[in-house]
Amino acid sequence: YPVGTLLLLDTGEMGLVLEKNGEGNRPRIVHLIPDGNRNYQRGKEIDMTERDTRTGEYIRNIVRSFHPSTFGIQPADYLF
Repeated sequence: YPVGTLLLLDTGEMGLVLEKNGEGNRPRIVHLIPDGNRNYQRGKEIDMTERDTRTGEYIRNIVRSFHPSTFGIQPADYLF
């Protein structure tokens, strides 16, 4: 996924791609937290290669990708 792509995760979280990781389609993202007014706050950075230590399964999976403008998001506001 290119930097700035908006991702919906199976946890219901949304985030913007910050950079690619070495593990294929599992980038590092910044979590976007909705504020209830169609705006978002910058949350923590999430490494999509993170696995559950018990099961070895990935903790989060990508469900869908969007162009950020679909949600009125300007990536530069959250990436830098």
